[in-house]
Amino acid sequence: MAWIIYQFSDERGDGVLDVWFRKARIQKTARIRLDQKVDMLAMYGPVLPPQLLAGPVCDHIYKLKVKASGIQLRPHLCKGPIDNNNEFTFLCGAIEKDDALDPPDVCERSQANRETILKDNRRRKSYERLIPEAQE
Repeated sequence: MAWIIYQFSDERGDGVLDVWFRKARIQKTARIRLDQKVDMLAMYGPVLPPQLLAGPVCDHIYKLKVKASGIQLRPHLCKGPIDNNNEFTFLCGAIEKDDALDPPDVCERSQANRETILKDNRRRKSYERLIPEAQE
C-alpha cells in the first residue's frame, strides 16, 4: 500500500519544507537524499528501520533521519493527521548538529502545525520532490 505524503503549508500556501530548504540553504544533493527516504516512507509507511524513522520523539511526532553531504536532516512529521493509516505530513524542518536540533523548539512547532491541520485540513499540500519521478 502506498502512503500519501503531505507537508504543512503556511498562510500564504508555502510548504514548510519548501521554505526550510530555502532558508537553511539545503543543497540539491541533500534534497535528493531526502527524496529517496520520502520514497521509502511512501512505499513502506511506518515500517522503516529506526535509523530512518525515529519516534515518536514527542507527542504524535516522528523524525525522518537523513544523512547527506555532511549534513543531518531531521524533518519532523506525523501520521495523518487526517488519515493516520494512509498518510504522513511533514510539519517542520530541522537539522541535527552535535546532538542538538536546529531549531531547538522543533517539537513545539511541529505540534502547533499538526493542531492547525486538525482544525483546517486545507493547511497542507502535497510533498513535491526536487526532481519529479517522470524526469529522473
